[in-house]
Amino acid sequence: MATDKSADQCGYRLPKPRGWDSKEFVDGAQWTETGSGDVVCLRPPWEDSENCIWHAETKNKPVDGLISARSDGPERLPKAYLVGTKFDIPISLSNCLLGGSNLSGSYLKFVDLSRAGLKDVDLSGSDLEDAHLSESDLKDADLSGAYLRNADLSGADLKDANLSESEPQFAYMSEANLRRADLSEADLGGADLLEADLRRTDLSGTDLAEANLLMADLRRADLSEADLAEANLSEADLAEANLSGANLRRADLSRADLVEANLSGANFRMASLSGADLRRADLPGAYLRETALSDANLEETNLSGADLGNADLSNFHLAGADLSGADLEGADLSRANLEEANLSETNLRKVDLSGAGLEEANLSGVYLRETDLSNVSVVGTNLSGADLGNTDLSNFHLAGADLSGADLEGADLSRANLEEANLSGANFRMTSLSGADLRRADLPGAYLRETALSDANLEETNLSGADLGNADLSNFHLAGADLSGADLKEADLSGTDLGEANLSGTNLREADMPNANLTDADLSTAILRDAILRGATLEDAVLSAAKCRGANFRNARLYQTVFRDTRINSATQFVKQGDDFFGKCVYEHSPAEILASDKETFDYDVHPYEAAAWTYRRLQSLHEENALSGRTRQFHIRKEEVQRKNHCREQNYSQWAIASFSKWLTNYGESFKRLFLGWVTTIMFFGLLYPFLGGFAADSTNESYRLQLTLNPSVSGIFESLPILAQSIYFSIITFTTIGYGDLYPTGLLSKALVGLESLAGGLLIALFVFVLGRRVAR
Repeated sequence: MATDKSADQCGYRLPKPRGWDSKEFVDGAQWTETGSGDVVCLRPPWEDSENCIWHAETKNKPVDGLISARSDGPERLPKAYLVGTKFDIPISLSNCLLGGSNLSGSYLKFVDLSRAGLKDVDLSGSDLEDAHLSESDLKDADLSGAYLRNADLSGADLKDANLSESEPQFAYMSEANLRRADLSEADLGGADLLEADLRRTDLSGTDLAEANLLMADLRRADLSEADLAEANLSEADLAEANLSGANLRRADLSRADLVEANLSGANFRMASLSGADLRRADLPGAYLRETALSDANLEETNLSGADLGNADLSNFHLAGADLSGADLEGADLSRANLEEANLSETNLRKVDLSGAGLEEANLSGVYLRETDLSNVSVVGTNLSGADLGNTDLSNFHLAGADLSGADLEGADLSRANLEEANLSGANFRMTSLSGADLRRADLPGAYLRETALSDANLEETNLSGADLGNADLSNFHLAGADLSGADLKEADLSGTDLGEANLSGTNLREADMPNANLTDADLSTAILRDAILRGATLEDAVLSAAKCRGANFRNARLYQTVFRDTRINSATQFVKQGDDFFGKCVYEHSPAEILASDKETFDYDVHPYEAAAWTYRRLQSLHEENALSGRTRQFHIRKEEVQRKNHCREQNYSQWAIASFSKWLTNYGESFKRLFLGWVTTIMFFGLLYPFLGGFAADSTNESYRLQLTLNPSVSGIFESLPILAQSIYFSIITFTTIGYGDLYPTGLLSKALVGLESLAGGLLIALFVFVLGRRVAR
């Protein structure tokens, strides 16, 4: 700036620049200091200008004039105005202090600016091709749009400088300090940035193709969308740098530090990342086909959506890495450490995972068909929704693994350990689970049709809602398993142990369950239509609201079985029966065999006869509830009959005699035929006794009817006795029915006693008739 001056002085005044006294300058007589700390230029004015040739605000100054005004040696020329000046002849400004000068649009090819102080200099749009700027101080300088091809900037300090849209192709910038410099959209193709300091530098969109960045410091630099094709970044420090969308085709990043770097969408085709440290780096959507990754550290790296097709990642440490949605088709991941890695929705088709560690890894939705999984450790791995069709998982340790919704069609899981695994909604169609350990595994909603389950352990397994139609589960151990809501239509469960299993709401229609153990099982609301349960043990089982129409329970053990609101029909069988016979339950039919059987299958506190009585009583009620009166009567009869047998077994002969009389007389209150036969027998018995024991007489004629105890055996004697016997039968009938017409009366003491007995017997037998009739009507 101008100040008061004499006519022979420049008088340009400015605050004393930093570094003013940093070295010995040759222009001591050309400057003076004021008391306020400013400095004033004492050079003579130039031509018609008020200021010297250096400070006059005139464009295109003559170079020869500048050379003439130049002192020999280091000179202080701050705030020089050299806009548009064409230095077409060599001039040295080496070691000069030019801070704040304006050289925009100048031609500086032949100017030596090495070790010059160029802080805050404006070099925008200037031509610096082949220029010497080594070790110069260019902090905060403006080099935007400058042409720097082949320029020597080695060791230069370009901290916070603006190099946007500049063209330093093949420039020599080794060991230059470019911290926080703006190199956006600059063309640095082929530039030599050996060991350059580019920390926090803006290189977004910059052309660095073939640039040498060996051992360069690029920490937190912005290289987004930069072109680094064939660039040498070997051993460069790129920690936390932004390389998103960068083109790194054929670039050498061997042994580079890329910890926590942003490499999303970057193109690494045929690049070398061997030995690079990529821990916690972000590479989502990056292209890594044909990339050399040997010895690279990818621990906790984000490779989501990355293209790693055919990549060699054998023996890699990828613990905690994010590979979700990545394309790894044909890649080699043998013996790789993928513990806790995220591989969800990843394409692993034809991948070699042999010997890989996948403990606690997330492989949900992964495509694993034709993948080599031999010797893979998948403890606690998340394989939910994964496509494992036709995969060989035999003998695999999958305990606790999450395979919910996985497609395992045609896979081989024979002898696999799936203990406590989550297999809900998984597709096991045509899968082999033979010999697999599925204890406490979760398979709700799983599809298990046509699945080989021989020798599989399903103890306490959750199969609620699973589709097991036509499944062969014969002789399986399913004690405590949850099969609620499962579809077991036409399944083979013969001899299967389902003790304490939950079968509520299960579809067991036409299921084959002979000799199955269903002790304490919950079959409430289950569909057992046309199911075969011959010889099954259902003791303490719950069949509340079960649909048992057409089911076959013959020889089944039903002691303490709960039949509440259970639906049966005439086709439901509990005992063997025909048109003229009704069979016995297993407790009554084979008590000795039951007593000799395994104690675990029967409660020894109760004798088989007592169990039979309880069973008949419950079946009687069940059939009555379902309006099956004929069978209700039959089960009542069987109940009373087995109780009669039990009285005899317990030597309770009085009760046995009463029960036997009830059986003979009314078939336990169920037979009109036997009751009528009792009537006839009683009438005939007393009718035959009256003539021999006192006789009787007619009231109207006083004629007596009496016979001797010894009858005339002749024909004539018998015929003579017939009228008396006929009258006696008539007398017995009116006495039995207590009609009492009064035309006949007993004449002897014994006959009177007989009349009293017959009247009593008749009243009782008629009352029994009313009772039996009432039972029939009530049903």
